This record gives sequence, structure tokens and C-alpha cells, in this order.
Amino acid sequence: MPLDPQTTAWLDQEDAHLARVVRQHRWAVQYVGSGEEDDEPCFGYTIGLFGLGHPELVLVGLGADTTHGVLQRVAGEVAAGRDLVPGELIDRDDRPGRLFVEDSPNPGEVVLGANRFYQRPPEYSVSAFQLAWSHADGHFLWEAGYPCGPGCQPRPGTWRASTAATAQVGRIRSSSPAREGGPRPPHRSRARGEPLDGAGARAGAE
Repeated sequence: MPLDPQTTAWLDQEDAHLARVVRQHRWAVQYVGSGEEDDEPCFGYTIGLFGLGHPELVLVGLGADTTHGVLQRVAGEVAAGRDLVPGELIDRDDRPGRLFVEDSPNPGEVVLGANRFYQRPPEYSVSAFQLAWSHADGHFLWEAGYPCGPGCQPRPGTWRASTAATAQVGRIRSSSPAREGGPRPPHRSRARGEPLDGAGARAGAE
């Protein structure tokens, strides 16, 4: 489905802004709101780690601020030289709990902005790791005692970006200040029940 001129112009502007952010900070974080289908949850992912020789990172089922903070911290470790591998455990520093590194089998349906940035079609997508998060008591989704059902944190390969995100109308965040003025997208994705807090990009701070 072709994009309307307003959306195309906005995307071109966002592409240029993202290029500046990644050039300055090495990565950015994009947050995408949930869609109308059950397999379209809210999630966030990095853009730029592929250029450092590492898979992009994905976090699904958490709010925008938490997602940004977690991805920011782990991406910083990757940029500093840490190579994550599937099956690795990562301690969280923002709250009790851990992260578990898993391979994403369908990154072409998930990290749409990263593929747009690197100009790769879905079938030749950049690689990505999904970071599964445990409950505060340490239990992961697949363990007995986890207090939330599968819908709050879908397993890798069982979900995809929302239809609205196909046009990359999400939220990119970086450490640079939000831009004032300029065109706004005709639609902004967000998690259900979560207020929007502005349209700036906030990328990996050193």
C-alpha cells in the first residue's frame, strides 16, 4: 500500500534525523505501540548495533520508559565490547530480576526500523536478540510461579510488529533533545493506556 505524501515526507525527515543520532551516539531505541491483533504487542528495539557487528536487541511487553532504560543499558555494554549469546543471563540494575538472551527467528517482522535504516528487505533482515525478562521474584515466563500469562511477554517467533509500524510510525528515542516544530506523523503508536510524552528521539548515551 503506497504511503501518502505527508507520511513519506515525515519518514524522510525521520530517516535523516535517525542517521544523525546513530552517527553521534552509535545506536537509538525505537518504541512501537501495540496493534489491534493479539500477535502485535508493544515492544522496543535498538537501531545501530548491527553496524557494530552485533544483533539488534528487542524487549517486548514493557512500557516505553522501562523499555528504553533497559535497552539503553544493555546496548551500552554491547557498544563497550560485550558480545551477547543466546542463553546468557543478564542482571537488571533498574529493579529486581534478570534478562535472558534469546535468538529472534523472525526479525524481518519485528525490527522494521533497523531494516529500513540499513536498507535491507525483510527476507535479508538484520539479526536480533529478544531479551526475555523475569518477574521481580526471578521467575521467567516458562517457569512455574510466573504471575503473568503468555500474552504479556510473547515468545520469540510468535509475534510481529503492528500493521501501523509497517510505515515506521513509532517512537524513536535518543539522548539528543526533542526537536521543536516540524511535521508530525498522522498516527503515533503507543502501548495501550500509556500517554504519549513527546516525539523526540533519545539514543544511546555514552
